[in-house]
Amino acid sequence: MVRGPDGSVGTTIELQDRIAKKRHGRTIPMHPELRNALEAWKRVCGGKGAIAQSERGGRMTPVSICNFFKAAYQAVGLDGC
Repeated sequence: MVRGPDGSVGTTIELQDRIAKKRHGRTIPMHPELRNALEAWKRVCGGKGAIAQSERGGRMTPVSICNFFKAAYQAVGLDGC
């Protein structure tokens, strides 16, 4: 979704129909800071594995990512996030 054919981090996020809400895929411009962070993470992990990993080492599911952010926002006192 974020890598080009050569394996580099691209400048857009490609959201395919098969995984998009209501099956309406799109291309989303990537913020330069996010791109830099992904490039840095790629250097750390060698470009292998999921970006978001669970405590057990496997990839996180969409629900577990939502739960993670909900708990993080609540911990810092952000309501309604």
